Amino acid sequence: MRHFKTPIITVIAGLFLITTGQNLLAQDANAFKDSLNRYCVTCHNETLKTANLLLDKVNLNDLGENPEIWEKVITKLSLRSMPPVGMPRPDEDFYQAFLSHLKSGLNNVSEQNPNPGRETAAHRLNRTEYTNAVRDLMGVDFDGAAMLPPDNSGGFDNLGDLLTVSQVLLEKYMAAARIVT
Repeated sequence: MRHFKTPIITVIAGLFLITTGQNLLAQDANAFKDSLNRYCVTCHNETLKTANLLLDKVNLNDLGENPEIWEKVITKLSLRSMPPVGMPRPDEDFYQAFLSHLKSGLNNVSEQNPNPGRETAAHRLNRTEYTNAVRDLMGVDFDGAAMLPPDNSGGFDNLGDLLTVSQVLLEKYMAAARIVT
């Protein structure tokens, strides 16, 4: 019976921490909303569209809705280039707190929704790369163009998606390897 209590307590504690963390983020967002309106939205709104950056309708409670906007805001605030000189500016504590809120919020979003970018399959070396690799690694000069079939890639012989490996090609590479070694 003791074995069942530990996982249940762990799950309950985890749910409590998640809920508490979300509530704290929402409280932080609400605290920053007034300052955002005061220092930023006066220029970056639907009417003025300064720098084509609209902050009047963004959701501070869900930074994942517009992460690209918040990345721009982080850059400008980090450099202290916004608000511009001559306009009312927040104190240093606000800059630090708001930047911390934005960075931690975006980090949480990226952890929950990772985007590794475009995934490409591993690809083989084209025959020129293979010839150069053999020469550089083993010190052996050989005519790869004569021993290996041409790379059928429409003139683009280093595009990974086009450099597939067929059985015939594998046999040719193995034959070239036997000659080189």
